[in-house]
This record gives sequence, C-alpha cells and structure tokens, in this order.
Amino acid sequence: MEQTTPSFTGLTNEDVAEITGIAPQSLNAYRARGVGIPFFKVRQKTRTYSGKKITVTKTMHSVEDLRAWLIETGREYLLPELDAWLAARTSEVEV
Repeated sequence: MEQTTPSFTGLTNEDVAEITGIAPQSLNAYRARGVGIPFFKVRQKTRTYSGKKITVTKTMHSVEDLRAWLIETGREYLLPELDAWLAARTSEVEV
C-alpha cells in the first residue's frame, strides 16, 4: 500500500505536550503571557452554561511554528522528538 503524508492543520496543546514534555497547563500559561508558541484559533462555538452564553474556541499550533519556537528557545534537542511524532502519524495513514 502507498503511504501519504497527512495534512496537519495544526497541533493541539496535548500534541505539543506529548512532543515536548511540557504540561498543557504550562503551555496555556505561556500563551496567556504571550511567550509561548504562536497559535491560531479554530472551532469557535457558542455554548450556554447556567443561562450564560460562552464562546468556546480551540487553539492549535502549526508544526512550523513549533519547530521555530524550539530552536528560538534553545530546545533544538526536541526536534528529533517532533520528527518522530510526525513520522509516527504519517505511518498510521495509508492509502
């Protein structure tokens, strides 16, 4: 069977945590302080909780941004982890 590269639209906080070993809560704190990995928002939804409307968004990180952030912050040693994670996802997708 032929293997194809999956088209990653983004990495979740959980994906980044798995790759880097940084807790999702720490990634959230970095993002709140504006010092973390660049992110983009997807899936904006409005939910109602206890009569109040709350907008729910999911944040994602691009592979390129993660790679650049790892280099910028002196975490180049994690690049093989990122490549291995991507390779594992690629090998799971077969056509």
